[in-house]
Amino acid sequence: MVPSELSEKRCPPPDQGRYGHEVRTPTAMQPFIPDDTTTIDEAVGQKVVEAARAQLPCEACGLLFGQKTTKGVEILGAEICANTTTSDPCQSFAISPTNWIDSWRMAEESGLEVVGVWHSHPGGTAELSAKDLARAWPEHVQMIAAIESNGAASLHVFRIRSRDRYAEAP
Repeated sequence: MVPSELSEKRCPPPDQGRYGHEVRTPTAMQPFIPDDTTTIDEAVGQKVVEAARAQLPCEACGLLFGQKTTKGVEILGAEICANTTTSDPCQSFAISPTNWIDSWRMAEESGLEVVGVWHSHPGGTAELSAKDLARAWPEHVQMIAAIESNGAASLHVFRIRSRDRYAEAP
């Protein structure tokens, strides 16, 4: 294709998708009501909280292993990964490609799959931030370990349907 042919291509109108279907652009994040359950192995929750406390005042992070079933998601394992963010590690996190690959292999070898990501929120906030949602994987979970200044911890798991549809799992 030559450059002149590229300039003649036309994009569909903004309210139509590639195949002529209507496209609705969300104006705000739209929570949904989950139709399934998420269960967390107690030892996994303890492991995540301990890792989050150990990294204070910075964010800790990792991947979640488990199974997706007809009843929901079972979180059966967690991998602790180094926070490799190039911005402020006390306000953000990143997982290195090496950690991703190693974790995928570990999950497969265990007969599990990567079902989501976990990270901590030092300061105790248990809300998904705009950055968390921008990085979220549809049809996966995001677990937040909210660690308060007094050391109290709580785990919050969010089911992500899309980057604008999510709900905290019961």
